[in-house]
Amino acid sequence: MIGIKTKAGFLFRRFITSKISKFIEAQNVRGGRYAKFCTVSVDQPPRRTSVPLGRRRVKAREKILEYFSGTTLQEHIDDLPINLMNLSSTNSEHLYLCHDGVASQVVNLIQNDLMTDSSKVIEMNPGMGCLTKKIMDAGIQFLKALEPNEKFEPFLMDLSKEYPDKLTIDKTDFMSFWKLVHLDKYDEVKRVAQLLPEFSRVPWGDKPGLKVVGTVSDTKFVSFVMMDIIRQSKMYSYGRPCLYLCLPPRVWEKFTCDGSTGLVRYTSLPILFQTIFDYKLLGQVPRKAFLPWQSTPMRSDKGKKTRTEEYMYVVRIEGKKNLFSEVIDERLLQAYWFFVHHNMYARTSKVIQQMEAWEPGCGPALIKQGFNVFTQFGDLTSEDILKIFKKFSTWHSFGSSFIPCMENSSQKMETLFF
Repeated sequence: MIGIKTKAGFLFRRFITSKISKFIEAQNVRGGRYAKFCTVSVDQPPRRTSVPLGRRRVKAREKILEYFSGTTLQEHIDDLPINLMNLSSTNSEHLYLCHDGVASQVVNLIQNDLMTDSSKVIEMNPGMGCLTKKIMDAGIQFLKALEPNEKFEPFLMDLSKEYPDKLTIDKTDFMSFWKLVHLDKYDEVKRVAQLLPEFSRVPWGDKPGLKVVGTVSDTKFVSFVMMDIIRQSKMYSYGRPCLYLCLPPRVWEKFTCDGSTGLVRYTSLPILFQTIFDYKLLGQVPRKAFLPWQSTPMRSDKGKKTRTEEYMYVVRIEGKKNLFSEVIDERLLQAYWFFVHHNMYARTSKVIQQMEAWEPGCGPALIKQGFNVFTQFGDLTSEDILKIFKKFSTWHSFGSSFIPCMENSSQKMETLFF
């Protein structure tokens, strides 16, 4: 019996060894990954060579040169950062306007408003300076260009020589301005003041303080400006910010949407944005004028494929002049942020039921204001939510329970950027 088992085991091992040998030999003939372990000498056909790594970038370069024919970029394409030639699958954090003609279109859309007073202007991430030159030619009094990428320094230095005393260059990423604000809290180095010595501090209700021109690809920068106003911190101290931005339509829709667009997108972000800012869509320009390009379709919030955006919106976003005189008390702004964020976290919660948890017996007062027992927070506009908050701020529970709860959660404001 033992002999039979031994012989069966031997035959099984021989069978497996034979199969493995044939597999390795076949892989050797095909040039497979097991070829180096085989000692059989076989004339192998040449392996299929892979596509060179630079071919995709070369094709992108050719398309870019075709689109930017006759512009400054065509002459200096070899001097630009190589990552601008990539076809990104998603929008890059930094987008650069590199088309002279489109830069003229942007200036035509913003110059009438930009020149209404003698305020100084900040341009963030100017890149080659296409938009910078057009703004200077329009007659701006003073412009400070903040560009962190040293590859663009030669372009900007040439412009500074062309416009002495009117244009200054600083190697800083203004889109990461919040980092300087955060660091200033932990030491005595006044980084923000050192960065903006040319800009004076003005009262909120006076003329706009900081005028910022640039391009953004997401909601982060505008969200930071909004949070800085709520905290009444660095940028707020310079007066009402006025932003002239080129941004993707999907980003603009996140700021301007309401409950009719669906509860997935209707969060605390658009509520606070619409309360704090006056905003206007000035026009649109081609997306291809901004580098790097986007190569693949994006996905919407619901996961469905959508076409790659063909345009960028040119918008104006300014802090409301009457924000603290008519819209909301300056001392209540942080409490309003906490109120909106807390209640818009679950947009399907009932308004009266939620408010009764804070102030028992407040239902009749809310019904008199036009709300019913079926009204959800997701059904409300920014004006409706502000109206409920103002009523709530006069009740006893606001100071006795709501404010202490907000103070216990105040540290979240330091890291929350929507």
